[in-house]
Amino acid sequence: VQVLEDLLDIDIDHYVAINITAFKEIVDAIDGVDMYVPMDMYWDMRDNGGPLINLKEGEQHLDGAEAEQLVRFRKYPTGDLGRIEVQHQFFSAFVSKILDSETIISNAPQLIKAAFEYVDTDLKLADMLKYAKYINQLKSSEIITETVPGYPQMISGASYYIVDTSEVAG
Repeated sequence: VQVLEDLLDIDIDHYVAINITAFKEIVDAIDGVDMYVPMDMYWDMRDNGGPLINLKEGEQHLDGAEAEQLVRFRKYPTGDLGRIEVQHQFFSAFVSKILDSETIISNAPQLIKAAFEYVDTDLKLADMLKYAKYINQLKSSEIITETVPGYPQMISGASYYIVDTSEVAG
């Protein structure tokens, strides 16, 4: 939180950190997410504890494990910028699905279980209940995802996204 507050010159009231297990559980709890996969994706990450990524280009119904493959894939022609763009597309499809009132009502027990079991937050239960009444007022079309200004760079054989702090401050 402190790093983001300093970088973006904003105050952050609360945080929610979702680990990969929670991510998969939440996607499964909402019965998956429909999304267009922009290219064939293959990358065997099992040697370092990751998944085998094997998705085909086209419209897909992604369960939790497949959604993990999508958001972890890194071999885009545009490097990390391609990954960020696909993650934004997934997030938009995910938010649209989760904000659907039928999704929330029919999957509430699984969502609550996943949230309490795998999500780290500084929100208290009373805060969550206070904010829950506003969920039906959210519109996925009004949620904006942004990428801080920067550029991809290879450092010691690894791909990094370097934030251009002069552009962020501007």
